[in-house]
Amino acid sequence: MRKHKFRAWDEENKVMIPWDQLKFDKDPSEEIVVYRQVSAGEWEGIEPELMEYTGLKDKNGAEGCQDDILDTHVGKAVIKLGKYGGTGDIEHYNVGFYVDFLDRFTNSAYRHELGYWLPQSVIIGNIHDNPELLAGKQS
Repeated sequence: MRKHKFRAWDEENKVMIPWDQLKFDKDPSEEIVVYRQVSAGEWEGIEPELMEYTGLKDKNGAEGCQDDILDTHVGKAVIKLGKYGGTGDIEHYNVGFYVDFLDRFTNSAYRHELGYWLPQSVIIGNIHDNPELLAGKQS
């Protein structure tokens, strides 16, 4: 069983916060509260966008995470989490981590399973720190 880890994008400060600098808690209303480490023993509450680690690594051994950008042999792709698959009127979908290719043709022509793509690809950045890598994305 894989370890569940997250990283967080702090939009206010424009910084990615690694797993080991995050702390999670519940407030009295049972809502999850996220804190980032400011200094040794000092934490501040934040409202980040959380990204889950996939439990898989790229061909260089880097851990794959939601919103990472991959360089595959057929083009760039983004790691996403959610529903993917089904076409047309068929209500058959997969749910989990998958790749979303930046090029519309490539996205429709190739499989999307992350477990197939990540071990043979390289993580070149993420959509928050490296938005320039998404240039030319076709919808």
